Amino acid sequence: MKITLTSAKIYCRFLYKWRETASGLVNPPATVIIANRPRYEKGEAYRLDVDALAWISRNNGEQETRYLLKDHSGWVNAYPNCESVTFGGNVAQVECIDGNFAKLVTLKPGESIPGRDNHLLVHKFTAVAPDNSPRLAGDGLHVYFPFIINGDAWVSLDWVDLFLSQPEPMLP
Repeated sequence: MKITLTSAKIYCRFLYKWRETASGLVNPPATVIIANRPRYEKGEAYRLDVDALAWISRNNGEQETRYLLKDHSGWVNAYPNCESVTFGGNVAQVECIDGNFAKLVTLKPGESIPGRDNHLLVHKFTAVAPDNSPRLAGDGLHVYFPFIINGDAWVSLDWVDLFLSQPEPMLP
């Protein structure tokens, strides 16, 4: 059953969960898979445009930008191609719910990107430590990335907590 939200707003916070990565990382990011339709597969990667890359440089330090854009970061496939994922602790607005999936409000490629204090549309890179506690990227880096998805953005309800008012991100 599909539930479309008209007057009331619903928000979600992404859960911190250990997820084994194909590359066998010991401490993988707390990535949450975002799909282009209600399913459990990752959405397609797309090429980051000049404005998105400039935003990343302006809103992150040099070390954070290098960390974010390297191939094994968990977000960028092969620079400058972005995956359709987000990270535990971040928040988003829900557009509708269809079965066990929520469709999220995101930025689309080419849209203006807000400042990094907009927690719904700018996410922070986080990871899960071996003891399942959340931690910052790398050696405590504060890395910000616009929540851009090329197409629709669907997430399994197994990966989020739902809220009737906008929650604060739960970041390490």
